[in-house]
Amino acid sequence: MSRPSVPLGSRLDAALPAPLPLLLASGAIALLDAHFAALVLRLEGRDDPLLAAAAALTSAAVGLGRSRLDLAAEGQGEEPLCLVPAEAGLPPVTEWPELLSQFSCVGGPDGLAPLVIRGARLFLRRYFAFEQEVFGRLSRMAATRPQPAVPVDLAHGVLRGIFGEEEANGEADMQRFAAFTALRRQLCVVSGGPGTGKTTTVARLLAALLTAAREGQTDGADNAPALRILLAAPTGKAAARLSESMARAVDTLACSEEVRALLPREAATLHRLLGASPGGGIFRHDTNDPLSCDLLVVDEVSMVDLPLMARLLRALPGHARLVLLGDKDQLASVEPGAVLADICAAGDPALCSEAHARDYLGEAGLARGLGASVRIAADAPPLADCMVQLTRSYRFSDTGGIGLLSRLVREGRVEEALDAARQGLDGVVLRDLPRPAALPALLRELALAPYTACCRSTDLDEAFGLLESFRILTPLREGPYGVSALNAHVRALLEADGLAAPGARWFHGLPVMIRKNDHALRLYNGDVGLVFCESRDAPPRVFFPRSGGGYRSLSPLRLPDHEVAYAMTVHKSQGSEFEKILYIEAPAGSNTDNAIIYTAVTRSKSGLIIITNRRIS
Repeated sequence: MSRPSVPLGSRLDAALPAPLPLLLASGAIALLDAHFAALVLRLEGRDDPLLAAAAALTSAAVGLGRSRLDLAAEGQGEEPLCLVPAEAGLPPVTEWPELLSQFSCVGGPDGLAPLVIRGARLFLRRYFAFEQEVFGRLSRMAATRPQPAVPVDLAHGVLRGIFGEEEANGEADMQRFAAFTALRRQLCVVSGGPGTGKTTTVARLLAALLTAAREGQTDGADNAPALRILLAAPTGKAAARLSESMARAVDTLACSEEVRALLPREAATLHRLLGASPGGGIFRHDTNDPLSCDLLVVDEVSMVDLPLMARLLRALPGHARLVLLGDKDQLASVEPGAVLADICAAGDPALCSEAHARDYLGEAGLARGLGASVRIAADAPPLADCMVQLTRSYRFSDTGGIGLLSRLVREGRVEEALDAARQGLDGVVLRDLPRPAALPALLRELALAPYTACCRSTDLDEAFGLLESFRILTPLREGPYGVSALNAHVRALLEADGLAAPGARWFHGLPVMIRKNDHALRLYNGDVGLVFCESRDAPPRVFFPRSGGGYRSLSPLRLPDHEVAYAMTVHKSQGSEFEKILYIEAPAGSNTDNAIIYTAVTRSKSGLIIITNRRIS
């Protein structure tokens, strides 16, 4: 979303060189970006409009969650470049790489220049270093066979035991192919939308790896010890969901009881796994003190930012396998770096080498291929052989309802998706965005019932079930359609109905979301709790689900930084799923990214209401 603009001629922009005041006024950059650009000009020793703009816009891109500024033609329709006014008088963006190379503050991979240019991409050096570190390590893993390796014949035998026989002429089973890839590669990246079976896939591939190791036949190794496996996710909510999903998946696997007993069921947050300090800036595990594991599985990788991924890979032992799960089309992390999307772009899940395909399909099966979505090529890069895209949804049909809507949005056909919703899709309702003054009436009609029931519930399990059944999502934090205003409206409606005392800070049924990690309390950014009074006279306590079942509670006064959670931003909803969603889209002209809409739509399991003021034909 665009930055708050600073009016031209204001005291804040008076001392800034051109064209920074214009960029501030347009909302392309923030004041911090402008001052960074001014520092770069001082280091350069002269003012230059192009250098000033390039430095400020690169800083702005980082503020928007990107690791770099894309100067290629396709990047010009994205913020912040799309907000640069013509009055700035800058040369065409495609000419910037050559023009910027003349400045000492813009350098190549080596050196100390604060800005780094690589092709049509401009980086802050810090994030360039992180990106080189992450993709360097992943590329080395992609080119390295795991030790001990699993021979092809053994891999197929193990897969038959877990997946059953594969149909000779049937559609390629990409879950099975993902497990085969994990057996044969040190790195395995599995991307897929909600309902495509990522957790089931990872449970099966872990069972396959454990079975191969227990049989003691991995390249002739006898009595191989059980693999040390760790499960992790970026947030407490995502870790809890991974734990719950793994526990369910493990119970239904076709594997020996010995292997079932070895399968992990508990996931940790990445910060907890790495031994983060209370402030989160120092990690106990790194290159000098690596994690004790042979295999690490990380879920919801689209939520992992570039610096955290770099620190994770530093802590991963050199021999360990790595399995990354996520949805490449989902929103990237709030912090800089769309790690999963960039990995998939570099490796291309739609490509597979002839050698890897032959190992999986056999010589006779090469002609059948891996389905219409995967092209087999002799020159596919090693990273491509580590990628698997799950496309079959077990939750939604691709031709109707939420499944069709999410597919169209994922393909960039947003207007077509909303037009289909207006014409009528199962489980999807489209409503016009009302004026701000009419929002309370809309919320009473469409959103209040589950929150009212939550306030009236005397059973903690039931109350949490009601809370997790519905959520209001918006891309905005502030403004009349932002989280703060929506939460205030819902609270006012509950007060009007006598379910919340006016002015009371805590009341029965109030949902809260943690905004800042507190390692001592084991509460992490994104964790959602519920204020609950266990009896009429009991003081309010805040209950949080335990990953293994049950709840823990604490006094509201002990909570770290938090907010009310009737409504939440789409970013904060990542790693969560709800039965029904009310998505209030930003007003037209706010330049909502397609990834925001896709992420919002795919949080819903069965029902979706979209509130928008887009004019659909």
